[in-house]
This record gives sequence, C-alpha cells and structure tokens, in this order.
Amino acid sequence: MSTNISWADVSDNVPTLHYPSDFEAWSIKLREYCFAKGVLPHLDGVVPEPFRSPTMERKGWAGTQEPIHQEIDHRMFEHLLERRAKYSGMTLEALQRKGIVIVLPLKQLQMWDRWAEKERLARMAILKSIAPFHVDGLGDLPTAHEMYKKLAAAARAE
Repeated sequence: MSTNISWADVSDNVPTLHYPSDFEAWSIKLREYCFAKGVLPHLDGVVPEPFRSPTMERKGWAGTQEPIHQEIDHRMFEHLLERRAKYSGMTLEALQRKGIVIVLPLKQLQMWDRWAEKERLARMAILKSIAPFHVDGLGDLPTAHEMYKKLAAAARAE
C-alpha cells in the first residue's frame, strides 16, 4: 500500500556530502528534507519498527520484509496464534508442530507497510545525497538512523 512518497527530488533539495567538513551543512538540508517528507523520526531513530520483536535480530534492511512468525512481537504473536488455533479447532501445540506460519493481519500489515515506506525514503534520501565512496560502509546498515549516526561519527572523527 503506497502513500506515493518519492525521493526523486532529493538532489534538488539536499547537497551531496563529499567531505566530513560538509557534514553540518548537509545534515541541516537532509533534516529539512526529511521533515518535509514526514520521515525525520526515522532519521532520528525514534520510530521503532511496528510489530517486530525487539529481541529478534533483523535479517536485512529495515522496511524490506514484514515480520512473520517468531519475528512478530511476542504479545501480538501469542494473540494471533491463539486466534488461529480457535478458528482451526487445533491446539496451540498442534499448530506449532504443523509448522503453521503466523503473518500479520491486513490492518497491521498496512500499518507496517506505511512505516516501511517511510524508512525506505529516509534511507534513500541519505544514499542519494552522499558521494559514492561513502556508500561502502553504509549499505549494510539496517536502518536510516544507523546510517546517519555512522556519517555523523565519521564527521566528528575528522
């Protein structure tokens, strides 16, 4: 479910970060851009991924795969598992033995999808506004917030 958030205009609004000495000016413009797009909380790391258990290690980038089965926050997972057992007439143990995979219901999946789209925009805003040689150390980081923190730390180290 798309809300049509686009990062195509990032190069018109955010200068390219080449050197650590440019970080402050770049950061101000990036933060203004992210604020205007409604994704600044993702850059600041204050919007956790909805429905994903904080104790589960993330596989890949944030916003690319919705949580399923044991990755779902345990309170919601237990609720979904109980609901599935009730409708199937099976016990929880039987469901788990059968290997039934629990997925998010449509309403929660749509909420996750909106969060994921904003997370991807924040990541792309960073990746599209930095010089190519900066990308090497950032592409594997799972969230926009972690990418931003790494760039800030590199600028402080210089």
